[in-house]
Amino acid sequence: MRNGFTMIALCLFLASCTEEKEATIEEIVVMETFVAYQAALAYDEICNNNSAQDRFKNMNKKENIMLIGHEQMLAARAGGLQHIRFPDATVDELVVRLVNGLSKTKEKTENLLKEKGCTSPEANKIKAAYTMFSKSHPAQIFSLIDKKIIRQGGRVTPVEELNKGGIK
Repeated sequence: MRNGFTMIALCLFLASCTEEKEATIEEIVVMETFVAYQAALAYDEICNNNSAQDRFKNMNKKENIMLIGHEQMLAARAGGLQHIRFPDATVDELVVRLVNGLSKTKEKTENLLKEKGCTSPEANKIKAAYTMFSKSHPAQIFSLIDKKIIRQGGRVTPVEELNKGGIK
């Protein structure tokens, strides 16, 4: 059974997939993680008094440094995978594709939290994601992502391939 994060990630990638090339396991797992990260930020905004809102201004808090690290690493990895899928796309096109999907995720999560409340079972799952991203080093999460991809029979793209030939 797939969770809500997985379903949103699948929708994001299937919208960008063609009949000739379905989403890879790696793309789905990376987007699932990025979707969970966006949901965690929505949780912070609605239920946690925006404690991470000024994460780029308040670099003294360890959780803000962790959140920034996840944001940068997930964006880089998802962007690299999108570049492989759409090699002729410009960086602006890749950013628009990624940001549009992720902003929809954040909006849906905000609506869910406003409707169900911050103490609902759904909110508790999102709170767990927030805790994971704010307390765990990005390298730990990336290791878990890679292990999940391999466990599901996927291939982890080497870093060198993520920007092969450069982005236009």
